[in-house]
Amino acid sequence: MPDIILGCNNFTTYGIRVLSTDTIIANTGQASGACVCDYAKIYFRSGTPSGVHIGTVYSTGVNKFTPRDYVNLGTISIGVQEFTGLSVDCEENDYAALYALSGSINYAANTLTAWRADDKNIFTEGELTLEVFPDRGDFSFILSGETVAAGSKALKRFGGIITETGFSKKVNLLILTETGWQKGI
Repeated sequence: MPDIILGCNNFTTYGIRVLSTDTIIANTGQASGACVCDYAKIYFRSGTPSGVHIGTVYSTGVNKFTPRDYVNLGTISIGVQEFTGLSVDCEENDYAALYALSGSINYAANTLTAWRADDKNIFTEGELTLEVFPDRGDFSFILSGETVAAGSKALKRFGGIITETGFSKKVNLLILTETGWQKGI
């Protein structure tokens, strides 16, 4: 079970928000440590969710955010969708962010605040100033991963390990520790 979850891990039905070239950032579930997020869960309730990007961002000032890393999921199905095998860098205090060209995302309550940028993709445009989006912040999307041990640095996944004798077996994550490279979970 991952111990870092960014975003809103509440997938009950309440309302919908039509996304049409919008970026939204969840104001819940900030990262409590560094990790490589390998899992995402998103709940689009209607429309055709297309151009879907999910990733991590960090605050650079009042209502200002800069992207750290993301994955382009493209067109996905409506309903609760889960994605595994992702590789999205995350640092402590990062937020989960989502962009879509189209589709209507679920929100689970109307009491939280989020941020949004209409007609802007933070992942391709870079730092943006977003507007506060009150009473719609409990959007149904998360990213998650395992904490990286203190003194270690998380690296993006790739298909295997480079050894002295060449390419080796597939692994999920490599971690650089004080004693050298170790295979992660």
